[in-house]
This record gives sequence, structure tokens and C-alpha cells, in this order.
Amino acid sequence: MRTSNNEDTSLQPPLYENDNETLVDILPSFQMHNFMLNRPIDDKANVDQPPNYEDSSTIASTVVSRQTSLDPSNFLLNNLDKLQKINMPFKAEITLTEELNKVGVPFKQANPLKTYKPGDMVYGFVLFQNPNNFPIPFEQVMISMECDIGTVSPNGKVVKKKIITAYDLEASFNMYGAEGDNDTYHMLDPLDKNYLGFEKRRLDPNIPIKKFFKFRIPHYVLDDCCDSQLWEHLKTPPSFGLNKKSARNTAAALKIDNHLGYGRFDNPSSPMVVKDYAPPNQFVSFYISAQFIGKKLDLYKRFYTKSTHHNYDFIFLKNVEHHFRVTSSVPEEEPMRLISSTDEQLRLLENQAIEAIEVMTERGMLNKVGVTALQEQDEIIFSSNGKAKQQYDVTADSICKKYKPDLFTKSVQIHFKKDLFSKMSGTLNIEFQVREAVKLQSFLPRLLQQTITASEIVPPTIQLCLEFISSDFASKPPSVLKIEPNVIAVDLESHYSLPVTFDSDFVLQERKAVTSTITKFALYYNKLNYMAKEGKFVVPKTVYHALRGLGHAKYNETYIPHVFKNYLMTPKWEYDSVSHKYRAFISLTLDYDSKALQSQPKALVPSFQTCLMARLYKVRMDVKIKKKMLSSYLPAVVV
Repeated sequence: MRTSNNEDTSLQPPLYENDNETLVDILPSFQMHNFMLNRPIDDKANVDQPPNYEDSSTIASTVVSRQTSLDPSNFLLNNLDKLQKINMPFKAEITLTEELNKVGVPFKQANPLKTYKPGDMVYGFVLFQNPNNFPIPFEQVMISMECDIGTVSPNGKVVKKKIITAYDLEASFNMYGAEGDNDTYHMLDPLDKNYLGFEKRRLDPNIPIKKFFKFRIPHYVLDDCCDSQLWEHLKTPPSFGLNKKSARNTAAALKIDNHLGYGRFDNPSSPMVVKDYAPPNQFVSFYISAQFIGKKLDLYKRFYTKSTHHNYDFIFLKNVEHHFRVTSSVPEEEPMRLISSTDEQLRLLENQAIEAIEVMTERGMLNKVGVTALQEQDEIIFSSNGKAKQQYDVTADSICKKYKPDLFTKSVQIHFKKDLFSKMSGTLNIEFQVREAVKLQSFLPRLLQQTITASEIVPPTIQLCLEFISSDFASKPPSVLKIEPNVIAVDLESHYSLPVTFDSDFVLQERKAVTSTITKFALYYNKLNYMAKEGKFVVPKTVYHALRGLGHAKYNETYIPHVFKNYLMTPKWEYDSVSHKYRAFISLTLDYDSKALQSQPKALVPSFQTCLMARLYKVRMDVKIKKKMLSSYLPAVVV
């Protein structure tokens, strides 16, 4: 039995002679795995014993008997949102630290403004304390690192998807870890007199419990996060926007301080909103979560905030979160991928939509003449017309064509006519040249930027090839050009999964062309839906989901002001007497306007794509000559 903290019952803390031995991977036993991760929400199925692998008949019967209990839709951890939620009166506080925590060694609290990157370790501990005069029983304590992405549906409902859930099995409580029989869990940390584990499944009065945790931020999420298995959707995205439902629905009150470029509450665990020009209700949110789960007991009823007739076996006692920010980082040796263009992906999807409509039309005709058996219809449709029955795989990786241009060029021209203000008459052609996409360095407001140790990207160089043709053989080309580079953020979202990845060619289209493409696929989706309901036909699942996701997509462009320096260029023209043309070449470097970014702090988050949203960029080059202006768009990627 534990005693009060003023009695020294601590054991000798372990010696850390080799720091490499302090990070240990835990492989859960069968019982631990089922108790912590696969526990059914009704808690009636017996999942304590592993299957018998000696007799095949036993295996078959075991699989059948456990089929329902091992259905992920019945798992407790997948149904936490359905549980009765209360806020039990005990303390649960998460602290992030700079280094791996060790017993008896003072810790340094992590800077709440710190920004992590994939591959970094997140260290910390959770402190539990019951100030009441009665013990609080519980079933499970789960310590996890999580990432949610979210957007909003047309009816205003926030659609949230969890793409990272990593549990620290050592920090979480499990009855099969034999905490009560392990001397480590009776140990007092001599530094603060906190116990390092739970002796029983209860939180005793005035007995502080401390659980150390550690997580590594992954470079990639698991492939089941993307139904279409798109490589770009599996990269860990950066923090983005704000989940207004976080911090117990108080995050909506956060405002950006224009002098700082971000906003947050005073407590270290607060979510943060930065000036990243995210569309409303779009977010990518990272946090450490500590969840206390209990069984249905009369003890909890007095803490209900509202009456309930909820039928449950478990109850959500408390959930605390500690938010932190992450920026993107691609491994140095990223595997080579075969990439298809967005245009190719869309053409593949359109062909499959057209074929699905044709097949359903023919099925309707066969039904009218009395051929109703599905197998007989298939034989007629796919043999008489010579159609090959497809698997309807619309993933980008199904097209083995590498799409990676080495040089991007874009030409624009402007015409001049003599008037009262100008004696210049002729046509100026400008060709912009850039190697692949313009690669830009991501940045955050200054106070947040200091915590990042990312390698700097060399500012990109853009070549301008100028050609002036005089219409009267007397006009001289312009002597001064003002060039204003601007960043345009491109956001695509769908409250259903986006079935394709978007490349520079797609982003560089005019807004009207993009919205026209989305509308076209929305029409395909509506037509298939109508035909399926009218004729009671089955639409190929992958085609249906792909059309639904693309048909509900939304496209938005946002101008991000005061990012680059402006340039006044004086071209050195050379006259070609043969072609009667003036030619000049200009090379300029896209440098950030550091003074503007300090006075008006903002964030340029890395480019990313997920199933629900994509943040991409392009650079608009505005060329001003006297009172005329022309604009051209260049592809850009922020890293």
C-alpha cells in the first residue's frame, strides 16, 4: 500500500550509463494488445486468450467466435465519441520537455512556441493527481500522439479525419503490464516525489502519478489513410489552420495578433493559430492526448453535466490535450516514384465514368427486354461490344509515366500605341524561364521561426527573355521595367476523399477552367447516382467514390501580400538589324522582403496534399511599364 509523499519509500533510480539504451520499443503481448487497442465497446466478448494454432478446426471456430469482437467498428478506441463524457474532478496535466525524461534528473520544459518536424522526438510526461477524499477507479489510460485533418461540408458540419494515432504502450496503463508487481511502478521520483506508475486501476487521493512518454513524428502516415493509395497523400502534412472545436470548443475565440503573426492562449498546451491564410474551418492539428476511460459506475453519475439515458459499458472520464506545431520535411533519400500528371489522372477517371454510364444504360435496355440476371447481362455487354471488364483502379500509380519537366517557360506580350503620354509603338514579348517549379523556403512568424533548424533553400532565379518589335521602326523599347512577384495560395478541398493529386499544370490554369472541370465531374456523379437509383444498378465502388470526391471539390485562390521584394530593371537592349527586333535578357532572384515580413509577420506553410485538402502555390509575376501591366503565373512549391 502506498503512503503519503513525506515518507521516503522511493527505490534506487536506475543509472543511465548509455543513453542509447533508454529508447526501447515495446512489442505488446496478445493480451495487452487486445486489452488496450482491440477491446470491444460492449466489453462482453472474451478476448483474453490467444487463438490455438495447433488445430485447424480450432482456428476456424475461434475466428468465427471472435469475428464480431474483432470488427474495428466495435473497438472501444474507435467509438470514444459515442461515450457519455464527463469531466471528473482530478488533475491531469501534460508537459512537453526538451529531452528524454529520466528519473531523478531535472527536466527543461519545451518552449511552447517550438515547431517540430517529421523525424523529431516529442518528449514529456503526464501528471495525474486526485485531490478528492475518495478514490477514482478507471479501466484504461491511453497516452497518444495524434494528428487530425478537417474541412467543412456544404451543410456547415465539420468533417474530421484522424491520420495519425500513435500510442506509447509504456506510458499508457494496461493491466497486463503487471504494474502492481513491477518495482518500477512503486518507485518515487526523488526529484518531485511523484510515483512512476499506477499500483491498481484507480487514482487514490493525494497520490501523484507521473507517466513519461516519447513519440517520433513520422515522415509518412499509414497507407490506410488514403483510399486511393496516393503517394502525396501519405506524406505527413504541416500544421495548418485552426480546429475551432479544440481546447474544449474554446479555440474559436483565438485571434491573430498582427504584430506577432500568431495567436494562442496563455497556457503551454494551447492550440495556436498563425497567419497562414488557411480557408475557414480547414485544419491540420497535432497534439498529445491523455484519455481516462472508466466503466459504468454509480460513482460517476453525480458528475454528469446533463441527464442521460445513454446505454454504454464505458464512460469518458477525462481527456486532456497538449497541442504543438509541425512543419513538413521530406527525407533526404525519398524513394523515386512514378508520377502521372493530373490531366492523365482526370482522363482516366472520365473514361471510367463514361464507361460506367454506358454499361448502366445497356443494363437498363436489357432489363426492358427481360434479361435481368446480372451474369447474363455481363456476358452480353462485355462480349458483344468487345469491352474488357475493368477493375476500376483510379489511383495515380496505375499510370506508369514519369511527369517531371526540366524547364518551364511561359510567354506573354503587351502592345503599345502612341498617345499623349507615350511615343512608344510596338509589341513587347516576354518569356519567363525557370527550372522546374520555383522552390521557395517555408517560413513562420519570427518568434516561431527561431525554433526551426531547417536548411535554407537557395532563392530561385528567374530568367526573362525580352523582345521588342517596333511598329513604326522608330520607337525605342522601354528603358525601365517594374517587376512585382507575388505569392498566390491555391486551396482545394472536398469533404469526401480527393481521388487525384494536383500538379503545376493544373494549378496554373485559370480559375474558370478549374471550376469547369469540377462541375463536369459533379455532373458525371449526379448522372450515375440518378441511374443507379432509377434502375437499381450497382455503381463500381472506386469510380463512385472518386466521382463523389472530385464532384464535391472546392477551389480557392488567395493573394498573400508583401512576401517578395519588388524590382526596377533596366534592360540592356541589343538591336538585330536583320530581324529589326530589340532583344534583352534579365535575370532576377526572388528574395523575400525581410523588412515587410518583420513588420507584417505571416506564415508560408509548406505545400502539401491530403485526402481532404491540398495547399499549393504559384507565383504571379506582374510586369509594369508606364501605365500598362501584364501578368504571368509560374509554378511554385514551398518546402
